[in-house]
Amino acid sequence: MINAKNKMPMPINHYIAMLILRLEWVWIAVMILAFWHHSPPIRDNYIFLLGFIIPIVGARWLIHRRSFTRTPLDILLFIFVIGSIYNFYNAPLSRASYFVLMCRPLLGIFIIWYFAEHVRQHGHFRYLTLMTILLGILIGGIALVASQWDIVNKSSDFAFLLTNLPKLDYKQIMPDMRLSFNVNEIAGALVYFCPFLLAITFKAFIYPDIVTTRFDYMIQLILRWGALLGFILTFSALLFGQSRFALGGVFVGLLIVILFVLPRWKLKLMGILVWGLFLIIEIMIVTQMFPIT
Repeated sequence: MINAKNKMPMPINHYIAMLILRLEWVWIAVMILAFWHHSPPIRDNYIFLLGFIIPIVGARWLIHRRSFTRTPLDILLFIFVIGSIYNFYNAPLSRASYFVLMCRPLLGIFIIWYFAEHVRQHGHFRYLTLMTILLGILIGGIALVASQWDIVNKSSDFAFLLTNLPKLDYKQIMPDMRLSFNVNEIAGALVYFCPFLLAITFKAFIYPDIVTTRFDYMIQLILRWGALLGFILTFSALLFGQSRFALGGVFVGLLIVILFVLPRWKLKLMGILVWGLFLIIEIMIVTQMFPIT
């Protein structure tokens, strides 16, 4: 391996470190599949994957002289981890391992580090934005076709729609995984994605990037129509699920997007009017003033 800067052979340890960093996304993808498996015995057998953070941090230190890229979230993540340790060892009911309980949150922290480092090296958020859009479409779509809707108590007003939604036959895809759940179990994720996807939709249509290649044109299309599709899916799932706190949070988030992303007051006013219309309809549904039949 030749170092392009000084034309000298690259040390073997640097070559191995670069290879480890290039395969970091594979490690994360494997952990996502393993840690979100429904069966605890199977999931627990892959806890050792967390240990691969050691060679990855070591490789990054060797190449870039840093363990990870610092972000404003670091202090909050540190407090979260310390709090989780305290809660684990002081909880009235004990579990076999701290890492079994924390494998998913720790995976989330590793993903944050990975994307922060990726953005630092490439100097833009394009790939992170595309990944977030695709993940939002996936979560919104699964929420609509694989949810067990609470039609009796919460979603009765939308029963005529929910009973006709296509259903995902998850047993044919992954027989040993449970893809069927109540949509409100992932309401927090939907509340995050929904305003973000609306903001990307506004940005892609109102502030389009300069397109110079066919690849840039394809990315522009994904940013526009992919984000719009993801917003429709996630907002529909929240609306059909009727989680009161989730809807309250997403309406606040959408209002913030309208006020700070739309450029002119005419557009802001139009956005607020549409937002207010949906808010009034939702209030009437919650209070049973305007039941949908």
